[in-house]
Amino acid sequence: MNDEMIRRWNQTVKPNDFVLHLGDFALSGRKRVKELRTKLNGTILLIRGNHDGSRHTMQNAGFLVLPTKTLVIGNMIFSHKPLPSYQTNGCINIHGHIHHFKNKDPKHINVSVDVTNFKPVPIERYRKLANKIMEKK
Repeated sequence: MNDEMIRRWNQTVKPNDFVLHLGDFALSGRKRVKELRTKLNGTILLIRGNHDGSRHTMQNAGFLVLPTKTLVIGNMIFSHKPLPSYQTNGCINIHGHIHHFKNKDPKHINVSVDVTNFKPVPIERYRKLANKIMEKK
């Protein structure tokens, strides 16, 4: 499974690409997390999830770790877990955490690997989707 996910990642992400990872990178010890990270292309900015190690552990493994639980880019707010509507500031919430689940609320978009064919997805796809959703308001 890991080998296939690494293959899909590296097919999608080039060495100089920048990736925003929404947490739960691996349910493993420090040594294994670092080993897996070294096999992946790109620079990874991590919003830590509930299954990730400490900030220090993840930085030592090669991640840039966001000091906050959210990141706003345009009309999108990225987080590990889905945010309650009152915390989104009117943005579309792009989140992970929930596996095999597509949220019925169009203002919440689940991007867990289970729903992205186990590979990263270019942000432009979500920017277009967020813009469409915002137009329908």
